[in-house]
Amino acid sequence: MKVLSITFGIPDKEDAMCIRILNVAKILRSNNYNVKFVHYSTSTNGLSDTDKNICKTSIFLLPFNVLKTLLKGDYDLIYGNSQAGTVCAILSKFLLSKKLVFDMHGDTSEEYLILTNSKSRFSFEFLFKRLINFLCLTFSDKIVCVSNSMINYLVSKKGIKREKLMYLPNVVNLDDFNIKNNNLVEMKKKELKVENKIIFGYLGGMQKWQGVDNFIKASSLINNGNVLLLVIGGIKYVRKKNLLIIPKVPRSEIAIYYAICDVLVLPRPYNNATEIAAPTKFAEYTAIGKPILLTDVGDASLLVKKFKNGIIIPNNYPDSISKGILNFVSMDDNARIQMGINSRKLSEEVFNINEMKIDFNFTGD
Repeated sequence: MKVLSITFGIPDKEDAMCIRILNVAKILRSNNYNVKFVHYSTSTNGLSDTDKNICKTSIFLLPFNVLKTLLKGDYDLIYGNSQAGTVCAILSKFLLSKKLVFDMHGDTSEEYLILTNSKSRFSFEFLFKRLINFLCLTFSDKIVCVSNSMINYLVSKKGIKREKLMYLPNVVNLDDFNIKNNNLVEMKKKELKVENKIIFGYLGGMQKWQGVDNFIKASSLINNGNVLLLVIGGIKYVRKKNLLIIPKVPRSEIAIYYAICDVLVLPRPYNNATEIAAPTKFAEYTAIGKPILLTDVGDASLLVKKFKNGIIIPNNYPDSISKGILNFVSMDDNARIQMGINSRKLSEEVFNINEMKIDFNFTGD
């Protein structure tokens, strides 16, 4: 089956969404799907003219450019990456009778409410995002969901039929997170001047729904000089007392930063957006084989309860985070080691890219 995988905007290969897109394509290809990418964008500044995957277009002409691409390539299936990549293909679905798959990474309208403190429910931007989400959910033939929580949400809250939904988590290549050289870990600790510290690390984006601000605030509630809270992905370098913030590092270095941490932290607040999302970092946290401190949100907390590979706190308030950190500090070393082993086992069973199968069954359509 020939698949056209569509994105709107130029993917950043360091970004979690792009990682998902590339991993899905790899899984499809391993399951005998012939996948071609097209990235539609209103700008190609700084990009090579020889990159044939980039198609410059305007917002208004976007659906017609997709139609033109499909007519040239004789594709069997359109794979829309996120809402933006899916909505621009709806016209082609009907005009060319193509099957359309919507890979739903999250709910952009719910994320928008977090950014605006729920004050913009009647703004044009919110209503537009809500409309786009509705169109994608309604007119797609299949919806690929990053979490089981998303599946339950779409069935119970949006009235989507269960048979229209597929589960495909954010996956990892386990070999990329298998640091065997302990000297590299010690060298990185020495470089950062964090030797002999119990390191609680967060690596990722700084968006409001990540809850990083409260993780940072929790540092002021901890008086143990042996504890360090490490944030990778900040705007600027900050070092004070038991807090170290480092700007974003290249993706090629992420595994070693994971490896220097004793515990990895997922401090997300509870809301509709975070409940149904599935952070790529959680799969990577487990793959590196570390204990996890996290809030009781989404699939991640359900998996930690099942595999016993971390501590779950009731919310992401600074005092809850600090109590979770101190619980880890007081824990026996062997217990933390076993949690790390359980994390790796979780990753092998749930997030291993080499074990993923996809079969789009459109029976009855």
